[in-house]
Amino acid sequence: MGNHSFNNAVETIKTMVNKGELNLSAMEIVQLIQHGATREDISRLDNKIDKSVDKLDDKIDRSVDKLEAKINAVESRIEAKIDKLEAKMFTKKDFYIFGGIALIIFILTVCGLLYFATGKLAQLTELIKAIQK
Repeated sequence: MGNHSFNNAVETIKTMVNKGELNLSAMEIVQLIQHGATREDISRLDNKIDKSVDKLDDKIDRSVDKLEAKINAVESRIEAKIDKLEAKMFTKKDFYIFGGIALIIFILTVCGLLYFATGKLAQLTELIKAIQK
């Protein structure tokens, strides 16, 4: 590459950088200078890179959206299972509470009947003794 084309390439790159028209890395700039790129070459490469970055951003956004949708679906399923388990737990809990209350009432009833029967038995025993005398 001649000195003249090198200087032209450097000036072209400087102008584009100063105007904010160029978003290339240092290595890309060095490669452009080495090959004596024109303003159009640099613009095309910069546009190509921008399009590639935009495509990559779009792919990333779509992937993130898909992952978020999957995460939301899994979260919904987990919440539904938790709700179902909670409903079962409350049902069993209620069963145990009411069952316990029913058992206590049954025991008290049996005790009351036994107490009543014991009292009547004692009266009956005394009546039999009185008759035997």
